Amino acid sequence: MSEGHPYHPLHPGNAWSYATSQRHGELDLPGVASTLSVLSLREEPGRLIAELCDRVEGPQQQVQESRYQLIATPDGILPGVGVMRVGEHEVRSTDAVGLYLPHALGLDHEWSFAVTYESPLQRTCVRGALRAVAEEEIVVPAGRFRVLLLRGELATELEPAQPEAPLVRQVQHEEQGYAKGVGLVRARTWTDAGYSLLKELTAFRRG
Repeated sequence: MSEGHPYHPLHPGNAWSYATSQRHGELDLPGVASTLSVLSLREEPGRLIAELCDRVEGPQQQVQESRYQLIATPDGILPGVGVMRVGEHEVRSTDAVGLYLPHALGLDHEWSFAVTYESPLQRTCVRGALRAVAEEEIVVPAGRFRVLLLRGELATELEPAQPEAPLVRQVQHEEQGYAKGVGLVRARTWTDAGYSLLKELTAFRRG
């Protein structure tokens, strides 16, 4: 468990850069570029705690940074992120159960997780169920990788802080490709309402 997870190495200095594009029906939406970096890693009894920074640059060069934790145990990476700092705001994860990414991944492995994110603006409950369905080679801007392909669904329930605002529920379909020793290489998200997102690795730097 020296780096936290074989499919999500958490060595300090590791950095992943991504390009993300979005569509709704036939309409192209603005894309973003992002870089996820591991700032530090500390060991506690039975777990590793990584501090990460996710820097996102929007279409008009707006930059937003968020900082959060990932906790890796011998069973896998937990779904909670501790306290996430997004600009001047704090988002707390609570009620985390299950595993976000099990340590022992293999074909036909199925798992689920749930976590709640609370902020002054809203409360968001997320439930996910995923399955490892295939191993295949894919090509992204960062190169060619052999990945373990995961598919499943995420169900989100968003409760705004304003009492008069409506509750928002959404189910999205997920496909994620993880390369051993590298991490997330490609992610696809889509909904039945016609929204789709593609996130691809453009560079990976080892710390």
